[in-house]
Amino acid sequence: HNIDAYFFLRDFGRISGAQRFAVAAQRMANALRARGFMPGDGQLAQGFSRTGLDRALALDCASWGALFLLAAP
Repeated sequence: HNIDAYFFLRDFGRISGAQRFAVAAQRMANALRARGFMPGDGQLAQGFSRTGLDRALALDCASWGALFLLAAP
């Protein structure tokens, strides 16, 4: 759901012109890359929390995650 939220905030910021939504989207993108990407597996984790990553190799994390990694600055 973090990827969905990123795209929503990014696009809502563009449509509304409200910078705070674009800033929130960028913060989310930074966190996903820094904490959610599993380099050894080449995809985003299914989930993450203070205790660690959910390392399940979910198809949506690979496919939707790839689109996110291509789209997010």
